[in-house]
Amino acid sequence: PGHVAERCLNHKLKGVEGIYDRYDYLDERRDAISRVVKKLAPIIN
Repeated sequence: PGHVAERCLNHKLKGVEGIYDRYDYLDERRDAISRVVKKLAPIIN
């Protein structure tokens, strides 16, 4: 989802969502980055 991608890129959310959404999405970010690594590892190695 887009909101997880924005957090992975360390983008701040704008407007009301940025003020009230204080969840760090750590588990979701770990999962997203792990998926990217699995896709890139065969290309790099």
